[in-house]
Amino acid sequence: MRPRPNTLKASDPRSQSNLTSQACYNQVAKRYARLMRFPRRILLLMGASFFVAILLPAAGAAGAQLTLSRTRAAADNWTDPAAELATKILSHIAPPLTATVSQRNFSSLGEDEASQIRRALRSELRHRGLLLTGSKQAAIEIQVTLSENVEGYVWVAEIRNGSSRDVAMITVARPEAGPPRSVAEPLSIRKIRIYEQSEPMLDFAVLENSVPAPTGTPRAARALVLSLHAVSLYEKDEEARKNSSGWQKRESAPVLRLRSWPRDPRGRLIIGRENSFSVNLPGAKCKGTLEPALKLDCHESDDPWPLVDGSLPGAAAYFAADRNFFDGRIRFEDGHELKLAPFFSAGYVRSKGGAMWLLAGLDDRAQLLGLGAESLAKIGGWGSAIVSLQTACQSGGQVLANRAGDSSQADAVLAYEIVNRKAEAASAPVEFPGPVTELWPVADGSAAIAISHNLKTGTYEAFRLSISCGQ
Repeated sequence: MRPRPNTLKASDPRSQSNLTSQACYNQVAKRYARLMRFPRRILLLMGASFFVAILLPAAGAAGAQLTLSRTRAAADNWTDPAAELATKILSHIAPPLTATVSQRNFSSLGEDEASQIRRALRSELRHRGLLLTGSKQAAIEIQVTLSENVEGYVWVAEIRNGSSRDVAMITVARPEAGPPRSVAEPLSIRKIRIYEQSEPMLDFAVLENSVPAPTGTPRAARALVLSLHAVSLYEKDEEARKNSSGWQKRESAPVLRLRSWPRDPRGRLIIGRENSFSVNLPGAKCKGTLEPALKLDCHESDDPWPLVDGSLPGAAAYFAADRNFFDGRIRFEDGHELKLAPFFSAGYVRSKGGAMWLLAGLDDRAQLLGLGAESLAKIGGWGSAIVSLQTACQSGGQVLANRAGDSSQADAVLAYEIVNRKAEAASAPVEFPGPVTELWPVADGSAAIAISHNLKTGTYEAFRLSISCGQ
């Protein structure tokens, strides 16, 4: 509707007063309108903020609920098996009793999955009346071992009650949503025993430059054996190569030590060129020659030991002279060094995610590290012996690792692929009748030499381990 017209004349005094009043009113009205426009903007912003305040927490809660649901789904994979194992454990003991529960992971399961299993089992045992404690004075000691075979997981619980010992074991199918391996095909480890002796053996190396033989005579194979007190040269002819007992000792040179051996001594044979070789020992180094006779010259030394062969030539690590591990320093050919935590052994792997270091730590866990020494992941259940190999299978690079354990137990070695910064078991384990004390790569990095102490016979055995594509 249009405004009513002003009917007063301009000459009327009332009109002058009214005009003044009208002008004041118009000014006030304009100011009010300007003031009203500002609060409307504020109201719009306040309204938008109100909806954001309502919707964002809801979206966040939904995301958190989704994450929680995924975590619960992963944990649910182990609830039923944990209940089954708890039932079998409690069939050997009668609550209420105090107990300690420890767990070892020798399988390809990651740390998160192993933790979920541990929590699920402890929860089941508590609900059924067992009193769990960390005290060494507990009446019951339960040690759970997570292992696996080609068909699935195997969980074994050893129950110690005073002088009695019982065992509870279950098999667990692999979860469909998270298979433990993402490799395209299974691998197999070929294990060949190549030598054995009664005294402790530190290393074994086959010499590629075999002795020339007269025409028509089989060529002799040669090998060096590093023991605590000597380096010995062995030979056997072509006919006896398939027989591990066919080696004949030809010569021996003493290892002269200027200091006492540390506990669990270690050593490394490195084959050089033109009938030369070297020996790395804790706090010492020896240089040797094969022709015209076996000769060895040893002296005290803190020189680093060659770390890996074939895949990363030139890398060397410093060995702690009075211990059985490397002190954490790695030196490269260009002179630069990395300072890492102490480790027993190392591997160097190349995968789709890039090149990485693998170090067998002193705590039965391996560390996966980037080339700049940044920590990428930790792997539980591995022992002190690991080695990286270059093969024609799958990614082209695998890792052999033994299981965590002690020197009084039988051992096993598995092949692993490193996928998405995780170690995926790629083979069935190969068993040893005693601990694997050493695992060194051969010169070209295609195979490894494993040294094992046979607990049944008391002998020390050398095996050649290689990886075959497919089972």
